[in-house]
Amino acid sequence: MTFISQDNQNLLWELIAESGLLHTVSDRIPMIQQQFQSRLMKFQYESISLTEKNKSVIRDMVQYIKEFQAKKDTSESLQQERMNALQESMHVHENHFKQYALPKKVEEIDFSDPKPDVNSYTPIQQVLNSQQIERNSDNKLDTLIHDIETMKNSISTIQEQVKQIHILLTEKTTDIETSSASTITFTTTT
Repeated sequence: MTFISQDNQNLLWELIAESGLLHTVSDRIPMIQQQFQSRLMKFQYESISLTEKNKSVIRDMVQYIKEFQAKKDTSESLQQERMNALQESMHVHENHFKQYALPKKVEEIDFSDPKPDVNSYTPIQQVLNSQQIERNSDNKLDTLIHDIETMKNSISTIQEQVKQIHILLTEKTTDIETSSASTITFTTTT
């Protein structure tokens, strides 16, 4: 439901009527209705919630009806009141129209070349140094890979030598066991 929808207007009018104030000004209901429409237009473009708008309209209308009851209105004052309500409604619509009808002033376009920012340029020496550091890190990586390969070869050689030593030790152990098993010693007791 929007603020100016017929359902919302009916709801607001019923709430005002339930207050019992409309019965006291029943002879001037068209004028009250005109004031009601003026109040709706006044709050239509406010950037507040629907509930707050409704509260504001009801508050204003109750106050208006109470002031209306207190006055002894003549035909001239009634006519002036209608003119004021019409002026207020027109003023609200005019402000809304001006807000959207008048074009916004476009900022002036600067066609000149932008001045370069000294901090955005990287000096050539800095570029060369970074390239040298990158190349050195690549060389270090190559050196490291070569060292790893050398270590692998050394480990393979050591493993081969350990195997050969193990084989030799195994052979020696078997020779010693066979030579001690073939020797028989006799001892006599007297």
